This record gives sequence, structure tokens and C-alpha cells, in this order.
Amino acid sequence: MSDSNPTPPSYTPRPSTGGVWKGIAIACLVLFAFGALAMVGCGYLLVRMSKTPEFREAIQKGYQEAQDIAACRQNLLGIGGAVRRFREHKGRYPNDLKELAPKYLPKGTGLHCPADASDPKTVSYRYEKPTDKTPPETVIVRCDFHRLPNTLMKNGRVPEGLGGL
Repeated sequence: MSDSNPTPPSYTPRPSTGGVWKGIAIACLVLFAFGALAMVGCGYLLVRMSKTPEFREAIQKGYQEAQDIAACRQNLLGIGGAVRRFREHKGRYPNDLKELAPKYLPKGTGLHCPADASDPKTVSYRYEKPTDKTPPETVIVRCDFHRLPNTLMKNGRVPEGLGGL
């Protein structure tokens, strides 16, 4: 009889996966380096651009627009109060905004938007005379001298952005 002892199969070690992880790590480092280099390049370009007269002019123009919009909104708030006082005093809404000046308009409130390049004595704002049945959220005064128009609602609110469109 033969003593049969099967021979164990030969052991073949698995290939190491360390090489794959090293490759992934190197790829991540390379991508990170390119990203950092791109950010430095963009920063450099931004600094260079900020020293050009065109960039400074664009920043100044944006600042002026923001100031004009803020002053226009203040005018609209003053006009809203003037319309309310006029209505309380006369029992009706004004036929046009010129009826508000000078008695009902607060000092410093104008009927001319700062962004309007026409004669400062002209009325810049469009007025839609409301009635007692007009809903409170209805736009009654609008300024179209900005990218987004400033508006005044019958309830006296001057909404931000597109709120009054």
C-alpha cells in the first residue's frame, strides 16, 4: 500500500498592492501641486489686473452705482411717506409726484434719481396713482435708472432686488 499523502499546493504570494496606493498618492500630490500653482497664477493675474486703470475704473463705477441705488432707495422711502401724508391730509392720492413737493417731502428727499443724468429738476420716477382698492403690494413708484429697478409699493415698502417686479 502506498501511503498517499497529498502534496500541499505550492503557495504563491499575492502581488503587493502598495504600488497602487503609492501611485494614487503621487497622482493626488501632482494634482494638488497643479491646483496650488493655478491658484498662485490666478492671484498673480488678479494683482496685475488690479493695477490697471480699467480695473480701478470698473471698481469705482460699481461703487458709484451702489451709492446711487442706496440714495434712490432713500428717495423712494421718503416719497412713500409723502404719499401717505398727502393721502391722510387731502383724502386722496396725488395725481402726480410733483404735488408732493415741497410740503410733504422730507428735507433731502428728491424726485430725481442720482443715476439719472437729465436735469435734476425733472422727476425721474414713474408713478402709478393707486386707488383705495389697489392691493398693498402693488408697485406705485418705479425707478428704471438701475440694472434692477427700484420700486415703491403702496404699503410703503421698497423691496430689495426683484421683489417689486
